[in-house]
Amino acid sequence: MRYITEMDLRDLYHEEPFTTYYLATDNRLTPGARQFLTDRRIPCETAWGERQERKADAVPAAEETEPAPSWQLMKLWHTLEHAESLIMVTAEWFSRHGEHLAAEDFTALARTLQRTRLACEQGEIPPALTFWNCTEGELREKVDDTVIPFSLEKLPEDEVLRAKLLMLNHLRTYLQMLEPLVLETQSRHGDAGPGVYEGLIHILHSLTNVLCIMMGKYMRGSV
Repeated sequence: MRYITEMDLRDLYHEEPFTTYYLATDNRLTPGARQFLTDRRIPCETAWGERQERKADAVPAAEETEPAPSWQLMKLWHTLEHAESLIMVTAEWFSRHGEHLAAEDFTALARTLQRTRLACEQGEIPPALTFWNCTEGELREKVDDTVIPFSLEKLPEDEVLRAKLLMLNHLRTYLQMLEPLVLETQSRHGDAGPGVYEGLIHILHSLTNVLCIMMGKYMRGSV
């Protein structure tokens, strides 16, 4: 089974806008991907030729809910903690280059991710993120679709500005890599409840959107 993320749909839509999304029967949409289609009023249908009932001898429910080994949960928590450290290193770098407001934003993002991780470790649904006085939906609306997909051709000549954009994109792609890890853990460790993992994914999407907004501002020179 493959999970289709919001970024997968965003990249596909950027290459060629579509009015209907055809989902393979062995694929699933993440909450962010479903919201992407909903926001654009794009219906989702089963891909032609794959409309068939599931086989009766599908994987037994007992196997589907097999608890994840302790190392898998440990990997998720440590990877989230590593993401926090990367954001803090970025905050320090921006501060040393006179970007004190941006550094404060990064510090706030790191603290948000830390609170989210600690809540999830306790089996609690993390609270929705509000940043720059914007809700999750408002942050998503502010994302500049021209920034993604990111390419070297879009980088400016100024070396410091290039470095800032590269660091922002590094954080963005790292946070994107966390979503499949969360989904893998959810598929093997259901005792925490789906709301915990879905809440974590929503936070990761919001953090990614914040970084995309920042990237757009730097590329337009409006920071």
